[in-house]
Parts: sequence; structure tokens; C-alpha cells
Amino acid sequence: MKYFLNFSLLLTRLISGLVLFAIVGMLSGTRAQETSPAKSMLAAYTRLEPGLKNNPYRSPVWLESTLDKGQIDGEIYGMLDHPFHVIRKNLQSPENWCEILFLHLNTKYCKPGDDNTIGIYVGRKNPQSLDAATRIQYRFESVASHSGYMKIAMTADEGPYGTSDYRIVMEGIPLNEKQSFIRVDYGYRYGTVAALAMKTYLATIGSDKKGLTIIGKRKDGSPEYISGLRGVIERNTLRYYLAVTSYLDSLSSPPEKQLEKRLSSWFDATEHYPQLHEISKAGYMAMKKEEYQRMLKGEKQTGLAK
Repeated sequence: MKYFLNFSLLLTRLISGLVLFAIVGMLSGTRAQETSPAKSMLAAYTRLEPGLKNNPYRSPVWLESTLDKGQIDGEIYGMLDHPFHVIRKNLQSPENWCEILFLHLNTKYCKPGDDNTIGIYVGRKNPQSLDAATRIQYRFESVASHSGYMKIAMTADEGPYGTSDYRIVMEGIPLNEKQSFIRVDYGYRYGTVAALAMKTYLATIGSDKKGLTIIGKRKDGSPEYISGLRGVIERNTLRYYLAVTSYLDSLSSPPEKQLEKRLSSWFDATEHYPQLHEISKAGYMAMKKEEYQRMLKGEKQTGLAK
């Protein structure tokens, strides 16, 4: 009987220990999952740090693109001279992201919804009525937000010319008290219609458009840049990244001067890259100010104003 009781006690302790071990394991696994995105970002910074300081982009950024089986993606990493708490505070709402997305040449209208959505109209790089532009409805999600890491994601099912599965993702971590490190990912899927439309564009008015990735050298020794769909995604990914930085830079100005600051800073930043040049600064500023007033007033004939 004594041995039976001792065995029962030993078995009970063993089972309790296994349960406790399992609980600790689950908690540890949860903590590992929570910290792994921040660790991944820090690992990316460590890997890219030499390239951030010495690259052909002439600024602390690193840009990559991929094209595979109807999926096109652009990914850019960059160091920002902004404290992480400022970035985290100001990049968590659809309203502020509308201010960011609006800076892009192709964004003609942007309105945040009450259900964590962002509706935008995209079109040409010159003045255009909303009737001639295309609406994209993004779902906005604050995926993670704490003192060491943040992530937001915007996704849309459909876009122009049969494109689909749009994604704009931004992640960030602090590097020190004054600097942060962010990643912006932009991509979508395309089908036959979009491929044909893009082929026509690249063969005509877009024939001289290049991306940022250097794939070789010309006979005169100058760099040869990527073209085609990868060139398109690289240019637009960089434009979105510069929109983020221009928005953050404008926050130090008085509220009534922030729009002017954002527009001017974004255009000047894009002009550092010859591949991004499209129109004059005067033309851009005039167009965007008019479009911004249109957003403030609302367009009754569009669903975005409802």
C-alpha cells in the first residue's frame, strides 16, 4: 500500500510537471511569435546596413522587386530620422494614410471609411475627373503596435484592368531614440488584360521608363536599369515610401502649412531619382492642391463622398 501511494504521488507530480511544462512552452511560443517580426526587421537592418550607407539610390534605402507567375512585388527598406514613437503614433489610422497615399501622382481622391477602409481613385499623372479614374477599396488593419514594433496592412480585392489582390504593408522598429527603420511592401496580381495593357504602355509612352535596380552597364559605362513590370513596381514602391517620409517630415510644420510642406517635399524627393520624373513641380503642386480641395468638398456623384 505504501509503495502504491508513493507511486501515485510520483505519477501525480509527473503529470503536473508535464502540464506546467506544456503551459510554459505555449507561453514561450507566444512570446517568440510576438517578438519574431521585430527580430526579423532587426536582422534585415543588420543585413542591409552596408547597402543603406553606400548604394546607387543616394539615400539610406534598399529596394528590391520580384515578378513571378502573375504576381508583382516591390519591397523597400529605409532609415528614417524620426523617433519610433512619432511614427507609431501617426501611422495607425486610415485618415493619416489618406494624406500619405494622396501624394502619389496617380491618386486623384482618397477618403477613409467608418469601417476601417480607405477608398481611393487612381488615374493619370495629370488633372482628371473622377468619372475617368478607377476606384480601389482598401481594407485597413493595424496588425501590431507596441514600443518595439508596428505593422499596418492595406489590402484590396480588385484594381484597374483586371488586377487583383493589392497589398500595401508597412513595418517599423526603433533603431535608437532618434532613428527608425521601416519596410514598405507594395504588390498585386495581374491577368491577361492587365498584361496586355502594360505591354502596350511599355511599348509606347512608357518605353523609356526604368526602375532602380541596376542589371548591367551600357557601352558608355553608365548603369543599365531594370525595365518592364519590375521597373513599374519599383518606381511606385519608391513613391509610396517617399510619401511616408514626406508626411512624417511635414508634421513639424504648423497644421495650416503641412499640406504645402508635404507636396513640396514629396516632389523634391522624387526628383532625386530621374526614373521618377513625370511633370514639373508647378504642374504637380497646382494639380494636387485642386485635387485636395475636391477631396475636402466631396464629390456627390461618387461613392466615396457618401
